[in-house]
Amino acid sequence: MDTQRLKQTDAWKREAQALIARGQFQQAWLAYREICRVTPKNAEAWFVLGALNGQLGRISEAAECCQRAVALKPDYTEAHYNLGQVYKRLDIPHKAETSFREAVRLKPDYAEAWDNLGYLLQERGQQDEAVRCYREALRLCPDFAGTRYLLAAQGEAQAPEQAPPEYGAGCSTITPTASTDI
Repeated sequence: MDTQRLKQTDAWKREAQALIARGQFQQAWLAYREICRVTPKNAEAWFVLGALNGQLGRISEAAECCQRAVALKPDYTEAHYNLGQVYKRLDIPHKAETSFREAVRLKPDYAEAWDNLGYLLQERGQQDEAVRCYREALRLCPDFAGTRYLLAAQGEAQAPEQAPPEYGAGCSTITPTASTDI
């Protein structure tokens, strides 16, 4: 890629990250779409475009972008995790499970991935394995009140007063930044 194109891509990325910080996801999406057009082998750009698609409710498009990021960089832990989130939202639990399992294989200390894998397995009726995942998530991050609540429902731990409000919707929050989750 020539120097001018690289500078333009960097400028779009800075602009897009500022737009994301201000909650202007549609405008950031336009910038990242252009970055992906100009640098189609940029796994991080596809990852962020996927998160933006998810934030904008374009879940199928989010899946396509996350798949692209994983294809370009198979060891991209966060892309596997976000792909699991997207598959969960698309109600494709076997693919969500595969993606979450790959995320924890690549990064065994990824507490959020263990937590989401447990939640998915619990929804699928695999209680014993879900409990094992929850325990691992809590070992890594003891402050997961929602996980403690879900374990308590299984008779495995003391529950906080109530589950955090965000747990009512499950674990499918999409956050469009280059360094966080879908």
